[in-house]
Amino acid sequence: MAKTKGKSADKKSPSRTGSQVALAHFLGISVPTLAKEMRQDANFPVIDRGRPGVAAKFDFDVVAEYRRQKTVRDAATLQGGSTAAERRQIAEAALATMRVRREMGQLIERDAVLSATTAAYVRLGKVLDRFARNMGAELGWSKEIIAKVRARLDEHRAMFAKDVQEFIDPVEAVKLKAGDAA
Repeated sequence: MAKTKGKSADKKSPSRTGSQVALAHFLGISVPTLAKEMRQDANFPVIDRGRPGVAAKFDFDVVAEYRRQKTVRDAATLQGGSTAAERRQIAEAALATMRVRREMGQLIERDAVLSATTAAYVRLGKVLDRFARNMGAELGWSKEIIAKVRARLDEHRAMFAKDVQEFIDPVEAVKLKAGDAA
């Protein structure tokens, strides 16, 4: 048996588990998409279904493998007894459709959107940091008025951050909502 870094090579690393929101984030899909998939598939792997007030629990690796195998089964069912050339044409057509949808803006890359959103949010924060001071100097505001404007902008910034948090980091958004409820 081959050894790597003091561990046997045939042992698996511990599985990652978590809630439905964390699973959706892990899979790179939305929570409603995951919920729909679960409703439509009675065999969807769940460690614990949960109950009111207690989230369901999933093994991320088991779910990812289940979804991969289901995709292969579905593709085989759709392609039936087609030849290799026909299956290749079907795959090429699916890729072409995805390219067209991406170009039309109907299909987006999550990481690219996340990166652009984060960069825009950082730029907006920097502008808001300077806004009260610059406007105060331009309009001759007193330090008290500048402080009030800065405080109001900070309130709006916090509300904005809370509103977009579920799109940037769904797992952290659930923690924030739980903290608000307490």
